[in-house]
Amino acid sequence: MRTVFISHGRVSGGGSDLDAVASVACGVRAFRQAGSVDVEYDLVDYIPERLDRLVAREDRDARLVLADIPLEALCRVYEPEGSVADVLETLHQRGNRIVLIDHHPIPESDRDLYRDLESRGVVEELRLVLPPEKRPATGMVADYLGDCGIGGPDPVQETLVRYAIDQDFATRSIPEANRLTDIIVGRHDLASLVEKLVEGVFWDEGMETFLRQAEEATRQLCSSMVVEHRTLTQEDSPVAYAWVPEELKTTPASEYLFEMFPEIAVAALFKRERISLRRRLGIDQPDLGTFAFENGGGGHPGASVLHGNRCELFDLAQMNPQNFGSYVDRLHAALDRHAGAASPEGLSEKKPV
Repeated sequence: MRTVFISHGRVSGGGSDLDAVASVACGVRAFRQAGSVDVEYDLVDYIPERLDRLVAREDRDARLVLADIPLEALCRVYEPEGSVADVLETLHQRGNRIVLIDHHPIPESDRDLYRDLESRGVVEELRLVLPPEKRPATGMVADYLGDCGIGGPDPVQETLVRYAIDQDFATRSIPEANRLTDIIVGRHDLASLVEKLVEGVFWDEGMETFLRQAEEATRQLCSSMVVEHRTLTQEDSPVAYAWVPEELKTTPASEYLFEMFPEIAVAALFKRERISLRRRLGIDQPDLGTFAFENGGGGHPGASVLHGNRCELFDLAQMNPQNFGSYVDRLHAALDRHAGAASPEGLSEKKPV
């Protein structure tokens, strides 16, 4: 049976991160090392495209391994236009076996979606992360491969998992992993990058040249951001709110803000009907993941996103550079309330007398 590893991004570049790229590289490498040529990969940019690219592939009688694609978030974004479950039903009806590997923490209220897909046989195998566990998708793919008896101990696979942990949980303590993220963010061709990682090539002259060019372009874009500052009352934590140019990715934008403004604890990045929230390394509050879940988004404690028509704070479709300030006011008020409720004082106030 042909196996297809699928994660998020665009093959030509963009819409991805190191965990997504590493997860498909990890799967393809294991199959090839085991002597299988009946394996391939693909990337889907699920925010603008939903999963339509998967349907258009017209796979039949294949095993589709979906890793690092947050299906719960997709359902929220696209209701009522159609749910991800409908897409998976279509793929299942074509004789495909679907394996879902989702490393995003799933709140209890949203787990029924996954349980239903599995109980009806739409999904052959389901691998989830339940709070407070934290795992990268690449590590979960490696576990899946090991449980299937495909491949064995492999230093390249181990490096991919280690890099994914470092990058996906915003540690960024491994320079070799940082530069891979930087070229992915810079929209390096992902097809060629996946093939190099499959072969165990983590850096070469071409990547170095691309990185230098991308860094210069990023610096120019970062300097054009419009930034407003506020302070969370309860935490006494400064926050920078920035309108991000369309061409600039949120990761380098947040790093630029943290470098330029050493005092800020949180960076809120407004872009294309979505708001990305990033917390500075080394601090543990506020919990941005919980805040996003409570307001129709999702993510991790240190990095989360509000997007689509399920955002409960305001209509993101109407957001633009001209009314940016009013969105900042409302988002800051909501963050301030959240920080206050999560503080020891706020929690003690909720206890029954």
